[in-house]
Amino acid sequence: MRILIQMGSYDSKILGNRKSGKVISVSNNGNKSLKGKTMYLHPMTKGGASLLAATFRSIDIDARILPPSDPETLELANMYSSGEECLPEKVTLGDYKEITESEGFDPDQAVFLFPTANGP
Repeated sequence: MRILIQMGSYDSKILGNRKSGKVISVSNNGNKSLKGKTMYLHPMTKGGASLLAATFRSIDIDARILPPSDPETLELANMYSSGEECLPEKVTLGDYKEITESEGFDPDQAVFLFPTANGP
């Protein structure tokens, strides 16, 4: 199994990391390990997120689907965005920002999965 994780523009918005465009290759041959980390998945589609989380859990990766967005999600996202982003980006940013600001959050033990797609 091989998973590519690209750290792009969300780096600076979520964790305050100024590096961007970094690609991390994760494979089962020991290059990097997700064991012991918590992977957060955004429920862009509930069925797809559930399936993906179950797939990761089947290989002993703690994958969690984010709880539903709430009004505070957009308020939080607006603090870290320019206002030119699309609504889905703001919702995703706000949801992940809520996780990073939650009590007990450890950035060294967290992984955020940002799926990408072309077009609507």
